[in-house]
Amino acid sequence: LEAYSTSMLARNPDPAVIKTLENHLADMRTDLRQKNFDSLQTNKTLFYHALFEASGNKQLTTMLKQLRARNALIRGADHRRAERMKESVDGAAKVLKAVKSGDVEEAAKASHAHLERAADMAIDALRGVTELKTVN
Repeated sequence: LEAYSTSMLARNPDPAVIKTLENHLADMRTDLRQKNFDSLQTNKTLFYHALFEASGNKQLTTMLKQLRARNALIRGADHRRAERMKESVDGAAKVLKAVKSGDVEEAAKASHAHLERAADMAIDALRGVTELKTVN
């Protein structure tokens, strides 16, 4: 769904939406440099909400926002937070670059690749929590 939403924006990149995404990405980069996980999560949420809302599909936007909210529990359990923070910023930057290019297929690929990396890291985070609990 996220890749679809991203590709919809790439079909017709709205300059105002692009500027909003650029601003949120800049804030995310600042948060990464400062290792401010909470602020990065807030700015990442704003980035993706703007991306989803640009699709113009209210149902899709609602579903994607709900899915992101559910994943917040996993984010809080991650013992490799710094690595995941970098991936968040890098992934958002690649998605934005693809959207700005207007290449629908590349935008979908960038979004999908980012989601796969994020999913792999989330699974590793859950394994780490399980291992920590087993050891304790």
